[in-house]
Amino acid sequence: SAEDVYLDTNGGTDEGESLGDDRLKAIGGSYLDFGGQGGAIVDVSDDYAVFNSGGATPAQYVGEFGYGQKLKRTVRAAALNGPTLWSATTTAGKLTSYSIPLEKTLSTVTVPGLACVPSELQAAGRWVYWACGADSAGVYDTKAATSKAVAPGDVLLGDGFTVRHDHAAHTLVLTESATGSTRVIASGLAAGG
Repeated sequence: SAEDVYLDTNGGTDEGESLGDDRLKAIGGSYLDFGGQGGAIVDVSDDYAVFNSGGATPAQYVGEFGYGQKLKRTVRAAALNGPTLWSATTTAGKLTSYSIPLEKTLSTVTVPGLACVPSELQAAGRWVYWACGADSAGVYDTKAATSKAVAPGDVLLGDGFTVRHDHAAHTLVLTESATGSTRVIASGLAAGG
């Protein structure tokens, strides 16, 4: 499986791409080519990757290492949890889950507290983190269909918690996804770290 992935900005030309096109490479040797330059990795989980291309007409690609492109669509907030792709819709407050191997939408959900089309998504286990820029953020529990507000910012989602780097206070703050309770887990961090 693809565990460690990096963006090679000088990809090959074996599938008709131009020399210097972006290529996602797994440390184990598999790769994904979507063509174009100036793109960015959005998320990687198991053998799947979401990639936003650069250029004048950016697109979002979803691929499976060793098998190639599975989807091409407009750029939007997206996150992977194994073979399940969580995506923002064009409707404020709604997210979709999509099975990549089954090639079908699993569900469209209305997320309590989500009042925008999110700019960021992260997924881990039964949890989906959403953010509306710097204005608001929360964690959606896909099993209970509930959402808890969390402070937006420099946040990473774990399985049942978030960790936010509070740059002003130089701390890491853990928030329990089920309860919303918070605690400082590290302090004295460097301002730029």
